[in-house]
Amino acid sequence: QRRKVQTAQSLSLELEKKVFQRTADIQMLAEIGKEISANLDYKNLLKEVYRHVNNLMDATVFSVGIYNENKNKIEFLASYRNKKTRPPYSRDFKNKNQFSVECIESREMIFSNDVYKETSLLFKNVIKMEKNTVATSIIYLPLIAEEKTIGVLSVQSYKPNTYSNHHIELIKNIASYAATALANADSHQRLITAQSKLVSAEKMAGLGTLTAGVAHEINNPTNFTHAAVYMMEEEIKTIKTYLR
Repeated sequence: QRRKVQTAQSLSLELEKKVFQRTADIQMLAEIGKEISANLDYKNLLKEVYRHVNNLMDATVFSVGIYNENKNKIEFLASYRNKKTRPPYSRDFKNKNQFSVECIESREMIFSNDVYKETSLLFKNVIKMEKNTVATSIIYLPLIAEEKTIGVLSVQSYKPNTYSNHHIELIKNIASYAATALANADSHQRLITAQSKLVSAEKMAGLGTLTAGVAHEINNPTNFTHAAVYMMEEEIKTIKTYLR
């Protein structure tokens, strides 16, 4: 009986810890979501995403790639290795032996805590192509906004067994916030571009009106001058006739 009571108490404490942790996670993620969503600039937005991810887990390698449908490439605008910014780069979407391409195409997470123990063809091909420089623990998540896959987020570590289910749940939520924020930033940029074009068009229209007005003002004196010259010619003819 005492053992049953102890077991029940132990389970109750464990459940209480989980509820407390879950509540803390929800509050933390809500704050992260607010901070990420407040950014409408790509560069600052991606910096914020990296900062939060790096605080929550091992993000020795971190990257966010945006799928450019026109170029058929994944453009990595934000990439970090060992807390240092890497130059932007791109991946050809035609090359299917890449985790980022597979993640976007399948719209599914790619996860492994030891890629070198994986037996699937994709993992073997990537390891071969990257010449065994692939990180050991990896998480790739598709960035989906309004049912459209806009890119991929990846966090990686060179240590095995780095990421727990708790880490996966956290990064999934952050990826969701990031996708929405990136879509908003893209819409904002399109709006600015459209406004800029509109202002330019209005300026050109205004310039056209001004030019027409100036031309009108120029034409009026010119016409008046032509009329005056014609009248003077008639007067001169009359005077010449009189003098004869």
